[in-house]
Amino acid sequence: AIAPSFIYQMQGQSTELIAGALYKYYTTGDTKYTGFVKRTTLGMGAYYRNNDALILLFLLEFKENYAIGLSYDIQTSNLSGASRRRGGLELTLRYHSANSFLYQRR
Repeated sequence: AIAPSFIYQMQGQSTELIAGALYKYYTTGDTKYTGFVKRTTLGMGAYYRNNDALILLFLLEFKENYAIGLSYDIQTSNLSGASRRRGGLELTLRYHSANSFLYQRR
């Protein structure tokens, strides 16, 4: 799957726009007791922060609850002369609790 996303933020006079897409490879496996599918995903993608940086991302999601990711920002702005286009390495750890109302029947 391809998962496009964007975020636009404003605070005072400052604004930020990040847009890109993540390519996700899904593996499936339903649970023994409920039959609901909890997928594990391997993803990689690229994002662009407006007039600032290119962001490369690798993400591994476990059963739609946990995720670990590694991203690297490559400077493309005027600051790239000072940073020599070296960016920043970031580690992402994420936990997403399941919404109990999502799987209830009406």
